[in-house]
Amino acid sequence: MILNFNLKDLIDAILCGKQNVVHPSILNPTRLFQELNSNSNIAARNLPLPLSLDNVHILLDIADILSFISNNKLVFNVRIPLTLLADYKLYHIYALPTPHVIQHPNSFAMINPTAKYLSMPEDKLTYSLLGNISECKVLKNNYYLCKLGSVHSLVSNPICEVTILTEYQKLNNNRWIYVLSDISKLSVNCNDQIVDYDLIGTGILKLQKGCKAYHKLLQFIATNEYQSNIYLPSLNFNIIEDDCCSKKTINNSLPYLLT
Repeated sequence: MILNFNLKDLIDAILCGKQNVVHPSILNPTRLFQELNSNSNIAARNLPLPLSLDNVHILLDIADILSFISNNKLVFNVRIPLTLLADYKLYHIYALPTPHVIQHPNSFAMINPTAKYLSMPEDKLTYSLLGNISECKVLKNNYYLCKLGSVHSLVSNPICEVTILTEYQKLNNNRWIYVLSDISKLSVNCNDQIVDYDLIGTGILKLQKGCKAYHKLLQFIATNEYQSNIYLPSLNFNIIEDDCCSKKTINNSLPYLLT
């Protein structure tokens, strides 16, 4: 009975390993916590989550399980990914048609994104592009563990998507588009009356003439913009019907042209 039970556990462990799952008979969460805690000076500093009993089962879920035979022994290799110290914010980029000219609402412009996803750290000095997140591991809600590709500098290699995400971009008619990941305070001064607003997400800031706005070290000033309408007369005439092009005049001129 004991031999059959152990053999069944071994078969189950191998089958679970093929599904990238650690069988409890091989390694349970408590044992994993004890092993990691004994080497906390090395492992805990770069683990994707703080080392605790509550997070051990998540570490097991994101681990890669390998099994092989060595010296007549069945070996299970549990690989828990280590991470960088910096956290990146992941942006899902959508291409939306936007009216291009106010006077012509049926005219649209659209930016074709370089990649489907974009990741940036808090300082927004670098960025990395991701084609998809299907290979990323889910830690918690809205938290992913991904392998970064090439990391680019925003200063030396900017792209359109990153430029838009750098908080504020000037439009026209005293308007600015903003993209804010966290709640930020904006102070607007109109006629010496200051009003504070809390902004977050994506939107358009529009200032009335004579107003100023302040956000961190940035200052926005509404300027006067003038528009003038130029009348272009429509030229609607047929040159054939003009007196200079009458058939009689042309026929009388042909003999002189031929000599």
